[in-house]
Amino acid sequence: MAWDTALASHTSGSFTGTIDSSNSYAKATSYSAPDIFADFACGSFCNVEVSDDKLTGRFFLPVPSGGFVDLSYISPGFEVFNDGNGNLSGAGFGVGLTNIIGRVEFDYPPLYKVVINPVTGEFSGYAYSANIGLIEFLCPGESCVKTTWHKASGSD
Repeated sequence: MAWDTALASHTSGSFTGTIDSSNSYAKATSYSAPDIFADFACGSFCNVEVSDDKLTGRFFLPVPSGGFVDLSYISPGFEVFNDGNGNLSGAGFGVGLTNIIGRVEFDYPPLYKVVINPVTGEFSGYAYSANIGLIEFLCPGESCVKTTWHKASGSD
């Protein structure tokens, strides 16, 4: 599979990728509105980047009045990490226009976990929020999120 090098950068053994805008929606099953879609590539407001050690930026979650989930929030304890093999951990924090989205957990044992395939860049699994519900990542399909990031060659 060829990687779009215009969307991925490589610096001293570390790769950083962006979200593929044609595969940027994850299905959120909210307590207040079933089957809405979180947008990980919503223009200049959503600038999600994936590197070997973390995710940065934010994504849009339209519940109930819309808001953003920041993957590297200014407060300690709200960061999403990548172990270099695509296993995500940690939590983002979201604030809506009229509500608090709160923590969005990318690793909530034992039930929910999000993984990025280190070869294809496809996200899989579920993120969890006590205030919102589940965010499903499933490729192929309508809840497919994909990044240009991939595991560095020769790394464990």
